[in-house]
Amino acid sequence: MGKLLDRLEEVTKVPVRVLGFGQRSDLEQGSTMVLVSWTSAVSKQGFSKVASFSDAIIVNENGLTKAKSTTKSKKAEEYILGIAFEADNGDQINVVKKNGGDFLVVYLDQTRVNSIGDGDVSRALVISPDLDEALMRGLEDLPVDILILRCPNSEGPLSLTDLLQISNVRSAMSRYMLIEWNSPLEPRELEQLRDLGVDGVLADFEKTGVGTIGKLRENIDSLPPRKPKHDHKPGLSLSRQMENVQSASHQHEEDEDLDDDF
Repeated sequence: MGKLLDRLEEVTKVPVRVLGFGQRSDLEQGSTMVLVSWTSAVSKQGFSKVASFSDAIIVNENGLTKAKSTTKSKKAEEYILGIAFEADNGDQINVVKKNGGDFLVVYLDQTRVNSIGDGDVSRALVISPDLDEALMRGLEDLPVDILILRCPNSEGPLSLTDLLQISNVRSAMSRYMLIEWNSPLEPRELEQLRDLGVDGVLADFEKTGVGTIGKLRENIDSLPPRKPKHDHKPGLSLSRQMENVQSASHQHEEDEDLDDDF
């Protein structure tokens, strides 16, 4: 298991209360969501600051040389590195390993199955919420570990429409899920997302800046502990649920017609 997966497992655990007297150290818990920053090319000072706020850093493949050259003053174990590939070059796994990366980031329609390996590095997949429902239902069967949902309205406040779109994707799969959001979500908004099944937030440094990422870090760390609830499991999307309701309604009408015949 990769370092980012370890971190995700850590933050998604529900704290266990221990019965008895004395100090309640069992209630002490760190962050309950992860913060990942996408930094394709930044200055040494900027990268160091962003890395200090983030659980992991994603760098585009074409910005990798600059990113690596600006992190010499920072020990590799102090940050988790992911590498994003906009095109399939067939050598993604080796590029990640060669550069000390922990995970790769790929896109749905630009990646061959053979290019993402068999689990020797963690795999994150980027999708949008307007993905066709037939494809959405197949997400659970894909060989990926993390889903990154790119929300179209990520530079403003969280809306009910956003929650519905996120919920629809969440119900389709049980993998860890991050959402891209490029504004400083308030603690209440973060708690709503967490309760919906979102495991972390991804912020694009070029769209947000250090200030927004720092505020996201502060708000994530201020969240209360998770409440006990069932594990994430794939479920029916809203439209599928409506189909079932309509089917049940039609069946009820047929039964009433049969009763009228007697």
